[in-house]
Amino acid sequence: MRGLVVLVGRPTAGMARIDARIERWQPRELTSRRLSDVRVVVLFPDALRQLDPAETRAALGSAVAKVLVVVGVSDAAAGVILGRWAAAGFLLVEAARVSDVVAIRLAVPVRAVVAPDRWLGVVPPRDSDAFRAVSVVDALPTLDVATWAAVLGWHPRRLLRVCRAAFGTTAKKVLMRHVRAAAVDLHDRHGVSYATCAERLDYADDRSLRRARRGSE
Repeated sequence: MRGLVVLVGRPTAGMARIDARIERWQPRELTSRRLSDVRVVVLFPDALRQLDPAETRAALGSAVAKVLVVVGVSDAAAGVILGRWAAAGFLLVEAARVSDVVAIRLAVPVRAVVAPDRWLGVVPPRDSDAFRAVSVVDALPTLDVATWAAVLGWHPRRLLRVCRAAFGTTAKKVLMRHVRAAAVDLHDRHGVSYATCAERLDYADDRSLRRARRGSE
């Protein structure tokens, strides 16, 4: 299994072993070190108390989608803390499921990272819901609207409203803009065939990707 997994904080007792290359970081390192080579970050309960979720979210940018916040023993204080992390856009995962979720994340092929201005045209303000939504697209485990909404912690209807207001179209069509831009990047920079691009991006119509390339010229 390939990919670096970073553990931040003290692992929860009884959690299944994670089968991956592991590094252990201190909480303060999460916002000061590069995450480009990291596939998954597992953030344990004791680390949550040492970090501010909003500041961490702002520092991580699109890398927020790499982070799994572990739900440990539940009490009133822990519930308040977890609520703040969920509201900041982090994905909460029960301790018993962490190793399975990490395995799924590592099994997803690494895709091209495409800056929002290359597939949106106009980038929304950084403090907007629209920017928060598009900033996680590169790190989605699967490129579909349901997964996109789940990673954001939103109901799909909220995602639809945000996309219509900011981009004048549906969430699915916004996501397809990213798919086509990522395919062009994979083809032009890495020599990947359009058929392989379609497979990596979970997109069935490689002819549409070819048309997207011609349209960008």
